Amino acid sequence: MAEDKSSSMGNKVDYIRGQPRKLPYQFLKDITNDFDEAQIVGRGAYGTVYKGICENGEEIAVKVVKNMTGFDNKEFHKEFENLRRLKHQNVVELLGFCKESEKVVVEYDGKTIIADKMHTALCFEYVRNGSLAKHISADGCSGLNWQILYKIIKGICQGLEYLRHGLEFPIWHLDLKPANILLDNNMIPKLADFGLSRLLGDENTRKTISSVGTGGYLPPEYVDHGLMTKEFDIFGLGVIIAKLMAGRERYSEIDYMSEKMFIKHVR
Repeated sequence: MAEDKSSSMGNKVDYIRGQPRKLPYQFLKDITNDFDEAQIVGRGAYGTVYKGICENGEEIAVKVVKNMTGFDNKEFHKEFENLRRLKHQNVVELLGFCKESEKVVVEYDGKTIIADKMHTALCFEYVRNGSLAKHISADGCSGLNWQILYKIIKGICQGLEYLRHGLEFPIWHLDLKPANILLDNNMIPKLADFGLSRLLGDENTRKTISSVGTGGYLPPEYVDHGLMTKEFDIFGLGVIIAKLMAGRERYSEIDYMSEKMFIKHVR
């Protein structure tokens, strides 16, 4: 009796709470309705995130990596290796990955040739309440009481603490911002998008000529001198807390406040 391929594909994610494993590209096409735009839940520097629905009803997030020069191997493997070893309630869980090539017909230098097209993707747990950015209004986090805000801030801190002190080789996030913090059904925050992660190593500071992070969340020592310290993510955390307390519009006024006014404003 022939195996029911659709049923087999629908169960590919049943393993999912163990070690991440390789998933077929066809499976990812199936669960995202051939990467339908209606399934897009986010876009990042390195790719687009789709919501995938498996045959058993389980939802996963599929991050399809852009075809960028130098990214296919180095950046993909860096992100995968960083995420593969992370197990914490405040860090988004990696469930699987895909890295496949297929033969395609393309035009090159006036000729029709057959070339390899690489498909690269990372699959994560689907976090239903979206990013923290969606919950920050002009006046702060509308609809979120202090208990929820405290839980979110505490969870972000616990996630950063884990990355710094809970691993053999600590990790910088390097792009900590509300859009990269996801909230689950219980409003528990999860750090996401480690596309720019770097292992800390033994040095207290590093100097880099490559651009990282997002404007407004970068510490002054990096903006002014390109210096990366172990406190890099702490500056972004402070900005996030200030925005949670003050709101998007009022946060822009902070640069012009005295220290006393700033403390009073946040309170």
